[in-house]
This record gives sequence, C-alpha cells and structure tokens, in this order.
Amino acid sequence: MNKADRIVQHIVELQYRLCQVENNLQYIKVTQALKRSLEKFYGLLMNDQKLMSQYQSTYIGWFYTGLGHSLYDRVCNSLIEYRNGRRPFDNVH
Repeated sequence: MNKADRIVQHIVELQYRLCQVENNLQYIKVTQALKRSLEKFYGLLMNDQKLMSQYQSTYIGWFYTGLGHSLYDRVCNSLIEYRNGRRPFDNVH
C-alpha cells in the first residue's frame, strides 16, 4: 500500500470515527485530525502529477464543491464554529 492509499484509508476511518464521537473533546480531536489528513493528501497530490491523475475522483470529491460545500470546507467551517463557541455537545442532556 502506497502513502496515498494509507492517507485515503485514514481519512475514511476518520470520517467514520466522526460519526461515532460522544463528546466535544472527541469531536474536536477527530475533526482536527481529519483536516490535517486532508491537507496532507492535498499536498501529496499537488507535488505529483501521476498521483493526481490516479486519485483525481477522490480529490474532486473531497475538495470541490458540488451542491453545498466540499468535505474540506465543511471540516474547516466546523473548526471555525467550534472556535467561536458553537460546540455540538453543549446542549446534549
């Protein structure tokens, strides 16, 4: 398995883990890790045209907007919202 495959697998695992979080600490840690991994994937593809063509559909799916925001945009927006005090588990009883 090459480096790009490992990063893709890690991003998919982080997306799954994000659906399983139970509190704000877990949420922010997984969201930050997801952002770092997406940026690592982006950087890897920007430096290698062959990899870019191989992972083009994955790249487009994660970084380009279709209807609404891309995955990367949603992750960044979630981190901004969290930093501004809007936390997903604050109102859970």
